[in-house]
Amino acid sequence: TTPCCSFDKLLELGPICNKENIWMHIDAAYAGSAFICPEFRHLLNGVEFADSFNFNPHKWLLVNFDCSAMWVKKRSDLIG
Repeated sequence: TTPCCSFDKLLELGPICNKENIWMHIDAAYAGSAFICPEFRHLLNGVEFADSFNFNPHKWLLVNFDCSAMWVKKRSDLIG
């Protein structure tokens, strides 16, 4: 989806993932840096359903080395 910069409908997928106990990850590696701009924040509607989210600041935010940032809702899910 990176070349076409497509977006899934989080408000539709999120409740299904939560109901079925499916881990919902938002891979915003390419477009995630755009979310600092108010005009793109509507694309985050439904992010509250996600269990994890990542983006890569080096792709748009002028970070001069490879950098990936990841958040998880419940850190305990990743620890044994």
